[in-house]
Parts: sequence; C-alpha cells; structure tokens
Amino acid sequence: MSTDLVKLARAADYAARQHIAQRRKGEQAEPYVNHLIEVAALLAEATAGEDVVLLMGGLLHDLTGGYRVGLVVAVAFVALASTPFWTVPALRHFR
Repeated sequence: MSTDLVKLARAADYAARQHIAQRRKGEQAEPYVNHLIEVAALLAEATAGEDVVLLMGGLLHDLTGGYRVGLVVAVAFVALASTPFWTVPALRHFR
C-alpha cells in the first residue's frame, strides 16, 4: 500500500471520529462525514487525485469549526500541497 493512501486513510478515519456524532442539516440528516468525503472527492476529480495533501485538507477542513476557520485550514492545506490553488474550482475566486 502506498504511503499516500495510508495518509489519506488516516485523515479520513480521524475526520470520521471527530465528527461521529454530527449529522447534516436537512430531511435526510446523513452523517456529517459524507460532506467531508464529498469535498475530498471533488478535489480529487479536479486534480486527478495527484495531490494527497490537498485531499487530506478536504477531509479535515471542518475540524476547527466555522466556515471562515475551515476555509483558512483548507487554504493552508492548499499552500502545503503541490496543486496550485487556482486550479481547484472551489478556490479559484481567491486567486
């Protein structure tokens, strides 16, 4: 198993454990971790899955709570990642 896959799995596990009691708003009230996985999947599609640090950022972006802080965390992961942030559709307006 590749080191990147292990890192991604650990980030997903940690995010799931931190959000275990949270549910999404709405009728379905699905587990909150679904949102984190969706964000990571969108980032993977946008970057062809070539930047594991960016994908980890997608999984961990809500750990600190609040939209603004979560956005700062996500942008910090992008800064550490090798993917230029303007190539990620959700972050293009920060260019």
